[in-house]
Formats: sequence, C-alpha cells, structure tokens
Amino acid sequence: MVNQQIIPVFIFVFMLQNSLFYCILARLMVFKYNKIVIILIAAISVVLEMQVLTLLPHCSVVAYGLMTLCYCVITIICFEGSIFKKFVWGISIPIHIFSIIAVAAAIRSLALGQPLKYIFMDDNILLGFSAYVAIVCIIVLMILLNIVSNEIYALMMLPIEKVKIFLAIEVCILIGLISNTYVYELEYFAKSILLQQIILGVMWIVLFYMGLLIMIGIQKSSNKQRDLTQNLKAQQIYKNILHRKSDIVIEVDCNAKTMLSYTENGVPVALAVGQKYEQARNVLMKRVQRDDEKYFQAMTEIEYMKNVFIEGNNKYSFEYRTNIFETIRWQHGEVNITLIDKTIKAIILINDITLEKELEFKAQRDVMTGLYNKVIVEKLVSEHLCEYADGVLFMIDIDNFKAVNDNLGHEIGDKVIKDVSKKLNSIFIEEDIIGRFGGDEFVVFVKKIEDEKNNIYNIAEKINKAIATTYCDEYNKVKISASIGISKVTPELRNYKDLYISADYAMYKTKKKGKDGFTIYSGEELNGEYEKK
Repeated sequence: MVNQQIIPVFIFVFMLQNSLFYCILARLMVFKYNKIVIILIAAISVVLEMQVLTLLPHCSVVAYGLMTLCYCVITIICFEGSIFKKFVWGISIPIHIFSIIAVAAAIRSLALGQPLKYIFMDDNILLGFSAYVAIVCIIVLMILLNIVSNEIYALMMLPIEKVKIFLAIEVCILIGLISNTYVYELEYFAKSILLQQIILGVMWIVLFYMGLLIMIGIQKSSNKQRDLTQNLKAQQIYKNILHRKSDIVIEVDCNAKTMLSYTENGVPVALAVGQKYEQARNVLMKRVQRDDEKYFQAMTEIEYMKNVFIEGNNKYSFEYRTNIFETIRWQHGEVNITLIDKTIKAIILINDITLEKELEFKAQRDVMTGLYNKVIVEKLVSEHLCEYADGVLFMIDIDNFKAVNDNLGHEIGDKVIKDVSKKLNSIFIEEDIIGRFGGDEFVVFVKKIEDEKNNIYNIAEKINKAIATTYCDEYNKVKISASIGISKVTPELRNYKDLYISADYAMYKTKKKGKDGFTIYSGEELNGEYEKK
C-alpha cells in the first residue's frame, strides 16, 4: 500500500526536475508552444514516471526503456530542430537519473546493510528514494541552467555528423546503465558489487560530460579556425585594395578615428599616420564643389561607414565634383570596409573620372546644344513612366528654320538652334527632360504639373513668346516661331511611343492652323493626313 504522504512530495520534486529540464531545452532549441505548456508537459512526465517506476525491479530493462522513450518522444514533439539533436537532449536526462539512481541506491544499501532488491520491491521506499534522486537531479540542472548552459550553445552549432558522435556516446552510456540493472534483482548483500555500482554510476556521468566537453571543444576549435580563415581573407582583400593604383588612398581606423596611412598620387604622406581622420577630410572638403559638399561629407563620415558595415555591406561608392582654380572635375570615391583583429578599418580610394564623365556626356548629348539626344530622351521618359503615371510631353518645331539657313546662312542657323536650347533651359527646371532630335525639332518632358490645365497653357505660351525672334543680316531678315504639340500621360497614353506620336500629331495640327501656337492632343484618332514618324 502506497503511503499517500509520499505521493505529493514525489510529484512536486519530479515536476520541478522536469520543468527545469524543459526550461534548459527551451534555451537551446525552439519550443513550439507557449512556455506555460512546459508545466503541463512536466506533469504528464511525472504521471508516466510513477507508472514506470512500479516496474522496477520486476522488469528493469523495460522500465528504463519506457522512461527514455517518454523523454525522447516529448522532446521530439515539443521542440524544433534536427532529429539527432532532439535525441541528444531527450536521452540526457534519463542518463542523469539512471546514473544517480545507481550511485544513490548503492550508498543506501551500504548504509543499511540491505540488498539492492529491497529498495525497489517496496513502493513507498522506491517513491521516496526516487524523490531524493530527483532532488539531486534538480541541483545538477540548476547548475546547468545558470552556469554551463551557455557553453552548451556551442554544441547546437555542430554539424549533424559531429552531433551523431556525441549521440553514439550517449547511447553506449544508456546501454551500459540499462544492462547494469540486473544487480537490482540480487537478493544478497555484497559490498564489492555495491562499490562497483557507485564507481560505474560516477563513471557514466563523467563519460557523459567528457563527451559533451569534447564536442564543445571541437566546435570552439572550428569557430576559431573559421575566424582565423576569415581574418586572413579580410587581410588579403585589404592588401589588394591598398596596392590598387588610385589618386588618393586613405586607410582609416574607424574605432580610433585615426589615419593608418595617406597616399596621394603614389606618394605616402608619413606625417598623416596617426593623425585624426577629420583633418584629412577637411583638406579634401576644401576642394569639393559647393553644391556637393553636404553629399561628400555624408558619404565620408566614419559613423556612416560603420553603419554600412553593420548592415552587412563592406563596400560602397559615390561621385562628386571638385573645383580647383575654377576648374570643375569629377571624382569617384570608393570605400572598402573590413574587420581585422576586432577593429573596423576602411580604405577610401579617390580617382579622377572627368574623362569618363565627358565621354558619357558626349554619348548622351546633342553635340551642338548639350541637350539630351533622341535615344536618351526615350530611355529617360520610359524609365519615368515605368514608375509614375503622370507627365506632359511637348514637341517643338522651329517655324521658318529652312528660310534662316537659305537666306541668312548656316552660321545663323546654328545660332538659332543654340539660342532655342538656352531659352528652353531657362523655362524648364533641372528635373525636366529636354532634348533635341536633330534639325529644328526639340522635345521637353515635364515629369509633374500640379495645376495641369493652366500650367500647360502657361508653359506653352512662354515657349512661343521666348522663341518668337527675328534674325537678320545686311540684306534679309527672317522671323522664327514655334509650333508646339502637347500630349499628356493618360491611362490610354502610358508609353513613350504613343506619347511621341500623339504630340507629333498635335504639332502637325498647329502647323496646319498657321504655326506660332500650340495644340493639346485631345485623344482623337490620327487621320490619314498625318504621317507617323
């Protein structure tokens, strides 16, 4: 008959033991449910353990096997991760319980001078004894929870192949503990067997922790090797960058905010080493074009470099202009950031790219006016229309331009083209796209017009007024004007080709009406009189 006073004690200590165990696992693996569920799981474990313990020593192998299965199944169901890692932790608590039982039972038998079988045959003694064993487990688990568990995190990072090694060690320990249960059925008292039980119990638990420490050591060694490899790789990249030819190379210690080296045009500046990085930056700032000062300052801030690195990037670039003796030149800045010996270091490379910019400008611009050419206008407008569903396209054709060339000469004709381009630049803002398509045809795309109707009319009238000019020489004079066609972005006109055709058609109608004016495309069908370009 089981003493009813023992049961609450048994339930309490085993509840505490299991709760602590699952709390440790919740720190090592992702728990699938609410943390409160841990108490419910611990309670279920206690009920199962009470039933399993009654099998001792009648069928000790089955009892130990069922208890191991209980912990493994709960771990597999309630936690996420590799099945092997779940088994590693599912087996760990039974190993502790069985080892402590072996040692504690042997000590008790020695103290009372009774065979081991008597402990396990009496349900009251067995439950009470198990409660003491659980208290020892609680002490061990509390030590793990507060001290050792941080080290055990390293084991969770191990590759599956190495986890299998530790799992194999655990399985061997478990087999040894279960096989050893035959002594619980002995009906005679033997000190040598009891001393052997104590030694074996301690040896099994020592072997468990030796295996654990070996696995942690393997992982730490692997981490150290990985860090060393990454460090060497970073240093190699660092040296490659440093040896790359650049106009200016500044090596910066971002932690100390000092310069490690400064080279300009291939000549090292020895005095710069160890100086504040801010000093070099201030010197460079004096060369920067006024409009680009704030941008240059932002891109070369040490805090900005560190933030870029923290966000996972180790490289960024920027462009700016310098103004030295009234000469504007383009510069390309590249910042490479690395972590070497726990110090964030940056290398700033600055190169003159004026020639590349000039070539790029020539590829995009009309040679005579500096306005965008036909290809670039189409590209820029199309890019805008991919993101935004607004804008207005103005097609502008110079009236009587042929008469200028015929009567006043091509030199005056060139002057007309240049004058028109200057006037268009004065009317529109930098964000607007202004282009020349060759001859006397110009195009302007305004990205956004707030008060659509009034502003379109006002802009068109400004263009007509600005372009209307009389050119003359000693014998002839020719008045030029502008015929303008306008098309607005609508749900029906959402691509560049349709906008261009519509604006060109509207300009054709302006010509038909007598020139020197504008027409806004109203959505009518293009008739046969108009030939699409």
